[in-house]
Amino acid sequence: MDESNLASANPSLLNRFEKQKLPINGILNDRQNLLVKYLDSWTKQMLTLIGANSVTQLYNGFTQKDLFIGFDVDETLQSLVFDITRNNPEANDNEILEKCKESLIAIASPDGIIRAKSSILEQDEVDRWKYVYFNQQHHNSLANYFDVLFYQEKLCADPKEQLVIINTFSKITIDIKYCLQDYLRCQVYNLSTIKTEFQLTSIVKNFFFESNDKVLILQYDNNTINTKCIKLVKYIVEQFRNEFLAKKEKCESNMHIKYTCIIFHIQRDYESSSITSNFICGWRRITIESLAPSEIPLIDLLDKSLYDIINSELCDKIMNSTMPVEKILQELLLEDHYHSNESHVEYVRTLRKEILNDSYIIQCIKTKTFEWILENHKNWQCEAALNKKDLSMFICFSLTLQNYIEKIIKQTAYKVLYSIEKLPEITRIFKNESNEFKMEKGVHLWKQSFIDKIVNVDDLFELRLSIVLSEIISDLEYPFSYHFQINYYKRYYFEELDILTQDSENINELIEDHIEDFRNSLIFIHPNFDKLQKCSELYYNDFIRIIKLASKEKLDFIFRYLIGDKFADDPFILHIYWWKYATEILTQLKLVETFPDLITKAQNDFIVYGKLDRFLFNESINLILQNLCDDKPWKQDMDVILSINNCRINDSKNFSNLHLLLLCNDLLNINSVPLEKIKEIIYLGKSAKKQEFITNEIINLVFSNLDNKNDKIPITSFITRSLKLISLESEIRLTLYKNIFSQYSFKLMNNGIIEKIFNNEIQQNEQIFFTLIKNPEEALQLSIRLKTINDNINDINSNMAEFCCEIIQSIFNRFEMNEMLPYFKNSIKSLMKQEYLPLQQITSIAFLKEFINKYWKNYFQENNSISKSLVNEINDIMKISGHLFIQSIKSYFMLDLYKQSSFDIEQLEILKKEFSCFESIIADIEINTFLPKLWKPVRKVNFEDFYTFYISNNLNEYPFLSVFFKHYESLKFIKYLYPIIKFVKILNSKLEYHLTRKAAQIMTFHEFIKKESVDNSEYINLKSLFEEFAFSWNSVISHINQYQSKEFFDKPYMTLDLPVIFGLVEQKDSGIYLCAIVEFLIKLHNEFLNNVMTIPIEKCKSLNFIKDFSWNYLNSKTYFNVLTVVQALDNNFINYEWNDKILRYNQRNLDMKKDVDFIFDLQKIEMKLSKKLVFNKVYFEMENNQFYLKKFSFKHELFHNSPRILFDVKKILSQESILADKMLIISAMFQQSIILNSSSNSINLSELLLLCEIILCFIKELLIRNNNILILDLVNQWLKLARYNITYTDIFKEFSLKHIIAFYELIEEQAANSVIHDIDEKFKISLTQQIMDSINNIIDYDDSENQSQRLIPAKAFVLALKRFIYRFLLIDSGIENMGLYIYFLDFTLNLWTSDMKRELVKKLFPTCLLVSHAYSSYVYLLNEIEKATIERQNKSFASTSSSSTRKILIKKYKKFTD
Repeated sequence: MDESNLASANPSLLNRFEKQKLPINGILNDRQNLLVKYLDSWTKQMLTLIGANSVTQLYNGFTQKDLFIGFDVDETLQSLVFDITRNNPEANDNEILEKCKESLIAIASPDGIIRAKSSILEQDEVDRWKYVYFNQQHHNSLANYFDVLFYQEKLCADPKEQLVIINTFSKITIDIKYCLQDYLRCQVYNLSTIKTEFQLTSIVKNFFFESNDKVLILQYDNNTINTKCIKLVKYIVEQFRNEFLAKKEKCESNMHIKYTCIIFHIQRDYESSSITSNFICGWRRITIESLAPSEIPLIDLLDKSLYDIINSELCDKIMNSTMPVEKILQELLLEDHYHSNESHVEYVRTLRKEILNDSYIIQCIKTKTFEWILENHKNWQCEAALNKKDLSMFICFSLTLQNYIEKIIKQTAYKVLYSIEKLPEITRIFKNESNEFKMEKGVHLWKQSFIDKIVNVDDLFELRLSIVLSEIISDLEYPFSYHFQINYYKRYYFEELDILTQDSENINELIEDHIEDFRNSLIFIHPNFDKLQKCSELYYNDFIRIIKLASKEKLDFIFRYLIGDKFADDPFILHIYWWKYATEILTQLKLVETFPDLITKAQNDFIVYGKLDRFLFNESINLILQNLCDDKPWKQDMDVILSINNCRINDSKNFSNLHLLLLCNDLLNINSVPLEKIKEIIYLGKSAKKQEFITNEIINLVFSNLDNKNDKIPITSFITRSLKLISLESEIRLTLYKNIFSQYSFKLMNNGIIEKIFNNEIQQNEQIFFTLIKNPEEALQLSIRLKTINDNINDINSNMAEFCCEIIQSIFNRFEMNEMLPYFKNSIKSLMKQEYLPLQQITSIAFLKEFINKYWKNYFQENNSISKSLVNEINDIMKISGHLFIQSIKSYFMLDLYKQSSFDIEQLEILKKEFSCFESIIADIEINTFLPKLWKPVRKVNFEDFYTFYISNNLNEYPFLSVFFKHYESLKFIKYLYPIIKFVKILNSKLEYHLTRKAAQIMTFHEFIKKESVDNSEYINLKSLFEEFAFSWNSVISHINQYQSKEFFDKPYMTLDLPVIFGLVEQKDSGIYLCAIVEFLIKLHNEFLNNVMTIPIEKCKSLNFIKDFSWNYLNSKTYFNVLTVVQALDNNFINYEWNDKILRYNQRNLDMKKDVDFIFDLQKIEMKLSKKLVFNKVYFEMENNQFYLKKFSFKHELFHNSPRILFDVKKILSQESILADKMLIISAMFQQSIILNSSSNSINLSELLLLCEIILCFIKELLIRNNNILILDLVNQWLKLARYNITYTDIFKEFSLKHIIAFYELIEEQAANSVIHDIDEKFKISLTQQIMDSINNIIDYDDSENQSQRLIPAKAFVLALKRFIYRFLLIDSGIENMGLYIYFLDFTLNLWTSDMKRELVKKLFPTCLLVSHAYSSYVYLLNEIEKATIERQNKSFASTSSSSTRKILIKKYKKFTD
């Protein structure tokens, strides 16, 4: 019976049988189970995309079933391993895995294989299986598959190959015989037409024993046939096939091999459980998408750039047009345009007609479309393979790719066209309605910009100046201002500044020079930047329009005081200063917008250069104070100042009336203080600096209605601020003290206020509280303030008294026990006296509580002489009778003893004997019950108290705290991100391009630090940075269990002895631990900010500072600038560690029965936390490599990371050859250096090659477009290049960047000679005679011109091989079994010389050559060239000799005849 029906089978039937259900896992041994586990991990790696993030979440829809057709998690891998191990008993694990992988690849879909190129699986392995799939397994069509199958029959008749199951997406109605092209005798049956087992048996029997047909094909459609019948079909076929093979073996006549093929016709959205790929029965399985050959073979669309396809005949064929792009453009331009505004519709129609009739613009759009596609769809095949919707629409992947090509062309052309319609300059080009002067001044640059920059369609809607644009600016004076991406170079400004900081002293003196140098460097790298200078005024005007924060006059005013007048004349200086001072500029803009009259006043006053911000802030304060006095609106202006003060101003001493304004703000929020009294304070505060503007009347008014339902927060703020402002000697301060200490207590009279008061006394006299215990009269005479406090504490059992006791005890905590010892007796005596001096009693109790605590700590130490010496005295004190406080002391002694965790039962018995006063040790809670109010132990407030109070309140009132508590645990980790990034950046800047992978695996962090330290100071600094990095690493690594799909078992503990490769970014091998840590921390960072962004600012007072600064605020929501980690500054990271100091905004809830409850000023705490965690923070985005940090560049691995770097540079920067005469001179110099070798006069080719590699990367990264820059000038202009300090750079003298690739290839050719022989032996496989013949058939050894059109020149092939070996084989990789043609037919790799014709190489290149043959081919060709050269020389000599002999004979003949 079918095991799937076991659960539902009739019990009466089941009772007849022994019931055992054996799953396939039950027959696997331990070895096989391990192999299954490995294969499962391998398949998941093929599915896991590199750097999948929020943008790529849709990719997660692909599963193992999408990649491997018919995959079943419970059967496929298990059956495969069982079958392979059973049939290959002698094979080792690697061989078994290799065969299993090959079988899995056979059932894969082609789109799945393409998707794997973006997976975390090693790219070398992906490339190898891709080659196997598309070049060896023959998935192209049914005919193609059987062709190969029959060819293999001639070589070896393997019975296993005679049973085949094919998965296909072709419909069951397809004509199979047509697919086989009618050359093959076969029988084809649709299983749905076979109704009985007898009928099926007859068909199979007839095929094997009566017919001459070679193939039996049975078609299966799971929509019409039950899957159970497949087992029956396979069983019947296997029975007759076995009989046939037995008969064939006995029969002497040569019987043909017969093949049986079951074809599963499935749909891409089929129910995968209906078809299972089970390998146990010995049927070979393969997926052939389309049984019929595609009109455009899939192989023709793979390994080609979209740009190349669009510019080839393939595109014409796909789109059925000789001018496909023009056809699409015409269709788009003639489409109806729909818009609610009819005038807009008419404008677009007219504009499109103009464009359609302008061939120049059409050509421009076409060019830009091509370039945009080239730049943005480099991995276009994978993009198509990741689109499930498109895949489901077509039978085969070839059609999906063809559809994707057409779709991308249309989408891109439409985007370009749409962007043109949005740009105001296009109408100016057509209508020329703009100002003639401006048009004439900028028209040339406009046209050039249109050609060079219009392709940046998406940039039109992106952030240009780190300010969000709510709408497109339509009134730009210089319309292409958007497209000059000066802001792109911001990261490089700070990168250069970092290098300058690391390598220079007195950095402040160099910054101004650096700004000018950086500006000059920018102008050099792009021709249009130089032209932009001519239109600087127009650009500046548009700069102001784009940021949309102020008028030109206001920004002019601020810039002039910041950087002088040069900002308007130089767009680059403008941007650089914007990068540096954007925060300050925006703050000042906010002030001048809020207070427009400030500009006029500033222009009339003398302002010290660079001090405008202080002037504006001070004057703003004065204006608000004046408005208060004049009964003018002030509230909104006050909020602006408070926001600026909270976020920007650190040195409040520089702002004379700031404290006055803040005090007035507190009073304005207290209902009991009339406005007229506040005005009096303002007049007093502004009249004279030394005049006390806080009066007794004001203080009494504040406290008069304290018990009313007033907001206690402004009262607390007023008290705290008054304590800072009122002098210690002032009578007004005494009035304040009277009001404070006469209170029983009030909400939020927090410990911070009392602490400030008593700390002031300690600062005046450190011994004052000891004096208060020993001689209270003297102490109260020394401090009239303490006397006032003493006189106003009316009840020693009040909450206020308890506050004082807690704070004074914390003061005594600062002293050592030996310092307190002399006052022990005095404290006892003071309590025994009947005098009513409340402050002395409170102080004595606070002293004894702290003394007892220190006593027991000392008692249980090894050196406890002090505590031991007091035992008798303590026993005597405890015997005193007639005083209630003695019982309190005794209880407190026992309570504090109970809290000690350092004594055992034996010590307890000793204590009872030693301290006769302690008859028994009772529990903490019991003792607490008997203790008076002041004697109860102080419990320090903690985070749990804070959280408990928060959840007991209305959570909606404090949304930021809600986010904070949600992420509290993650915030503990986020702080580790910055130390890690900081040290990794140092490693990268010091080691990139210089360190080989092998050296990175050997050099330890300690060796790196010593090597990079020029002195002890730098050593200490680097070591300190490493220690922070290591501590952060070790704090996080234990919480990470895997990265992508790789599980972590042995997590490295970071120490100085680990190799530096663990600190280098690479998403494989040792680098995955760093990548896992960085990804983990950045996700926590970004998730926290995402949650903050969900808070409506209007509902969160603590985020009001964001609302007042529009760069972080849009449509009632917070947003954060998006940067890469490398671009971020120190303050952009969340670097927060919980500090209990923030809990000082609390008061113990003394009215509650439990003394563990606290009341917190949640608003104050929320404001502090929000400023720390939100202000200046940024959202981190990934780099282009789909990770948050760029991959580390190892030495000799330029082409491993960027195989098309030369092609990319040529696109950015046009190149020229070096003149022949100069080439000879340079080559001679190189040859001489090679001969001299280690001589001091020899040129280090390796160093020069390294410099060229760095320059190439630099050109690509910075998009340098000025090829006339001298190479030496570029090196000297950029610190990133100059710091390498490479010698013999004079060889580049007089050569510009247009020669950089020619120079690189020249140096590479010489340097390669000494290293290419050191490659791994697996790349040196010997050539067979057949391969050598294949090479000879396509090579022109004579390099003759008449042969150049038909054969590949030998020297060109040798040079291409040398380049390939040097660029790709010096590092270990698994590409040895890949076809060499994959690389040599890819002209974007720049292996061939520029004059080599692509069609010729494509036609002639031998497909039999593998990568492993590259070196042997190179050596073979060198030898053959040498032979050919010698042969030519011999022929030339023989020809010359023969010609001379002939001439002599002719002369003799003439002489004889004459």
